[in-house]
Amino acid sequence: MNISFNRDRMFQAFQMVNTVIPTRSAMPVLHNVKISTDDKIVSIIATDLEVCIQDYVKADIKEK
Repeated sequence: MNISFNRDRMFQAFQMVNTVIPTRSAMPVLHNVKISTDDKIVSIIATDLEVCIQDYVKADIKEK
């Protein structure tokens, strides 16, 4: 993946989705954030299996 984006906007997105990541969990996968790309958007998703938060950041996608 090769992308360019606004650093401050990406930081805001990570701060927002980080609020749902549990500090302790029996499932280590819940301590992660999923990042995916579409045409000109980066999607950032986090969940604790009860609540899911997703944010989008505009980006220049050079390679998926």
